Amino acid sequence: SAVAGTLTDGESIRKLAADVDVLTVEIEHIDTTSLATIEAEGRVAVHPSPRTLATIQDKYLQKMHMSSVPGVVLGDYADAPDAAAVAAAGEKWGYPLMLKARTLAYDGRGNAVVKSAADVTTAFASLSNNGNVALYVERWCEFTAELAVMVVRARDGTTLSYPVVRTEQRDSQCHTVVVPSGIPPQMVQAAQDVAKAAVGSLWGAGIFGVELFAMANGSVLLNEIAPRPHNSGHYTMDACVTEQHEMHLRAVAGL
Repeated sequence: SAVAGTLTDGESIRKLAADVDVLTVEIEHIDTTSLATIEAEGRVAVHPSPRTLATIQDKYLQKMHMSSVPGVVLGDYADAPDAAAVAAAGEKWGYPLMLKARTLAYDGRGNAVVKSAADVTTAFASLSNNGNVALYVERWCEFTAELAVMVVRARDGTTLSYPVVRTEQRDSQCHTVVVPSGIPPQMVQAAQDVAKAAVGSLWGAGIFGVELFAMANGSVLLNEIAPRPHNSGHYTMDACVTEQHEMHLRAVAGL
């Protein structure tokens, strides 16, 4: 079935839902209110759950949720409703800081590095569109490597993971994926444990791209989660028996 519309067009989403048994998403930036209504009606299975999509699409809410999950460790973060909040974070943690839009931020979009106290006002005004875009701020993370794990969650909540990979960024976008990752075995296990705990705390089925930071002390911090096939998992199309897109469809369909 095909319906022409946008991801925020609730009417088009409901038209599509009328012709299918299972509804899933290509990206999380979608009208979750309409999806929640469809899910509540009970005729169509919606995966991942609209509750998961709503939690993840707002990165500040995602951080708040994950901060309460046992086994998941995050870097420091804070809401940034105004420039004063950013300045307060700088006084507490020092500079640089990472300023991020709460929604519609990915592949480097919606991010700004605040290098010093002198940059706070300009950075906040620019990224927030003079207060019209909600922001939050993160303490600068001195990681040794960026890691990623594709985790699949079944309808019954069971989670399985693909291998841990090391990602190399160019212009804030994933450019190269290295697998095997070359990191110590204990860090591989820690990354898988964090990723599976994070995905296990969510709702509904599907595949999730989990981004992580490897720290010098051997710990692994959660960066963020994408509730869908992810660019760090495209290697599975050539390297794995079951690639990430097929695995996503199997999970949401209950196969």
